[in-house]
Amino acid sequence: MVQVAEIDPPEGCEPVRWKLLTNEPIATPDDVLAVVDAYRARWVIEEYFKALKTGCSLPSVPT
Repeated sequence: MVQVAEIDPPEGCEPVRWKLLTNEPIATPDDVLAVVDAYRARWVIEEYFKALKTGCSLPSVPT
């Protein structure tokens, strides 16, 4: 598990706190950053597919 906590959030905002479950090996700080970056990228990808589905009438993508 990787735990992330935002340091010094903007005034009036709750700090970001994530607990990310992963099966990736975590041995170095770079390993932690790779997991966090992958999680952040996931939401960009989710928004992209949402835009494709709603804006372009894309049907469900088979898995």
